[in-house]
Amino acid sequence: MDQELCAKISVTRPRLTPQLRRVADCLLHNGTHSCFFNARELAAAAGVSPSAVVRFARELGYAGFQSFKDHLQHTVRVRLSASERVSKTVRSLRKSNVLERVFEQDTALIKQTLPLISREKFEQAVREIVRARSLYLIGEKSSFALAYFLYYRMSRLGIRCKLLHFGGSTVFVELADLRKGDVLLAVGFRKIPREVCKAVQLARDKRAATITVTSQPASPLAVADVVLYADRGAEEEIQSVTAAMTLCHALIIAVAAKTKQRSTRMWRDIDALESSLDERKTARV
Repeated sequence: MDQELCAKISVTRPRLTPQLRRVADCLLHNGTHSCFFNARELAAAAGVSPSAVVRFARELGYAGFQSFKDHLQHTVRVRLSASERVSKTVRSLRKSNVLERVFEQDTALIKQTLPLISREKFEQAVREIVRARSLYLIGEKSSFALAYFLYYRMSRLGIRCKLLHFGGSTVFVELADLRKGDVLLAVGFRKIPREVCKAVQLARDKRAATITVTSQPASPLAVADVVLYADRGAEEEIQSVTAAMTLCHALIIAVAAKTKQRSTRMWRDIDALESSLDERKTARV
């Protein structure tokens, strides 16, 4: 949430009724995370009625809750530059407690992410991956690390994977064979490249299943068949990939559980091959 809106809520808070103050406190506490809530969810989190949430939005000068939520999502799209985020993060941490603070913040992000993930959507993602003819994976910058992690682990479970090499029209050449029965899994959070968004749209046009891992409903990747959300922390500071990595790890474990015999056989073959290679190296020595 931007500072101007936080200040507006803080200034308005003293003249609000006790119920509306609870809504204000909930929003100030949750910050950027607030853009995920619908009126009922925000009401439940604040311990008030949905009508109180609507009254709160009107107290702030909005036509209703939806226009307030639209503003929240718009502020999420407004980012500080990378250098500004680094500076703010460094200023917020004392050198003596960086290790503890980072671990505490990442642990909190994992806990905050869990309620954002629909169990139904998660299970749907697992089913789509297990039965996919091919699983295409795409991500850029820090998202590429997550896409590669999924590619490496899923491949070793016997899932036929293709990691897309990001860069201009190369992506679309590699997607030429994509069709119904395939799955495209895209990862993206901040300033998602146009090629990644177009890849998702192309997959939808070709009737392939689409899965995305992103951070908020305002994301252009939220149009996929299955959207899985991960909280990366405050938009104005260096963001963490820990919760997103944990989500990807959960997908891998769930796929392994669904393909137990196939994945076990695959790992046995890999172990045998690696042992054979080690024996040959030892023999040469």
